[in-house]
Formats: sequence, C-alpha cells, structure tokens
Amino acid sequence: MGDFSAGIYSAPALYVMKINVFLNLITLNLVPKLNNKLHRNINKDTNKLFVANWLFSFLASLSFFILGPFIINIGFGEEYNESLKLIPILSLNIFFNGFLLTANSFLNFYNFENIIFYKSIITIAINIGLNLLFIPIFGLQGVLLASLFSTTFNAFSGFLFNKKLKKYLRAILFPNFKYFMRELV
Repeated sequence: MGDFSAGIYSAPALYVMKINVFLNLITLNLVPKLNNKLHRNINKDTNKLFVANWLFSFLASLSFFILGPFIINIGFGEEYNESLKLIPILSLNIFFNGFLLTANSFLNFYNFENIIFYKSIITIAINIGLNLLFIPIFGLQGVLLASLFSTTFNAFSGFLFNKKLKKYLRAILFPNFKYFMRELV
C-alpha cells in the first residue's frame, strides 16, 4: 500500500473518526436513560435509543457521503482526489459503526461484557482473515471492505449469543419509528 495509499486513506479516515466520536456521544447520553433491568419487551427508552442511533447513524453516513468530496477537496486539496473512491464504503462503515457503538453500550449497560469480549475476538479474526483475502485483490478498498464486514458482524452478533437478546437484534435494525414519532408529538 505504501506511503501514498496511507496518505489517501488518512483524509477521509480523519473525518470518519470525528463522526464516530459524535455518534458515541449520542449513545452515551441515551444509555443511562434505560431501565435498570432488561425487560422482555422493548420499552420506550430502549426504542428511543435504537431510533436515535438509526437516525443519527443514517444522517451521519449520508452527510459524509454527500459532503465528503467537498470537505476533502477544500481541506486537503486535489492531490487527495484518489481518496474519493473510498467514500461510499466509509459511509457504510459509519452507518454500521453507529450500531456497533450502541450495541456495545447496550450490552455493557446490562452486564453482558463477556459477549462483547467474545464477539470482539471473533471480529478480530474475521478482520485479519478478510484483510489477507481482500487486500491483494482490492488494495485499499479491500481494507475498507474487511472493516465493513467485521464492523457489521461485531455490531449485530452480540445479540445472537443470548436468547434473551434476539428480539433486541430486530429492534436495533428496525426500530419502531411510529412509536418514536408519537413520543415527539
């Protein structure tokens, strides 16, 4: 990949990191509002967390997809135009990273740290394997694809390790927007 590839990757990666900090702050502000005990049904505070995560992750990834080329051209110059090819995959990564942050905060809040540990170990193995497979074929885009697949696995796999959590997987993927909208009105 070399120094040139690393430089091309660094421009959009800097903005992705800043967006992820923002998504993390949103999650960390909503998690303390959850009930102390995990309920059988998805309650309004949990749904609010999942809807906010979905909306902010979507808006952040869409904003990066739309504004990323302008930001990179203005902030870094035309020599980074090669990095514009990375924006679609990075945008998807932002979207699923929002789910990852929320899922881990949710699991941690309800004391499922062991699930976070196991899924993180599996994710590392997946990421290394996919990097070995994708980098020779796709180059720098292969790194991002490996990151996308491993981030997506890490975001959603924790809900599969425990039967009590399976309904939350569906709720984080497809939160109840109607219920959320009624709460706003």
